[in-house]
Amino acid sequence: MNILSFTNDNEVLKLANDTDAGLTAYVFTRDLARAEHFSAKLRFGEIQINGVKYGIDLPHGGIRQSGLGCDCSYLALHDYLATKRVSRALAN
Repeated sequence: MNILSFTNDNEVLKLANDTDAGLTAYVFTRDLARAEHFSAKLRFGEIQINGVKYGIDLPHGGIRQSGLGCDCSYLALHDYLATKRVSRALAN
């Protein structure tokens, strides 16, 4: 876990995104617009704002060296399923 001081939002976003990891980022702020801005700009599989919220119904996934895809929730089912197309011409 890293806690860094910073002088402006662009600086901290650059520091946060300059990593090989990409599982979860945490943002603590009282400013909703700032929270939404950071959520849009941070490149992580999860963004936790003002605390930790986990549940079996919530997708859990990372990017870069933190993995690909999601586990938990219905989104994880796509990793275990294959789409199959069957076409057949009907005889007259």
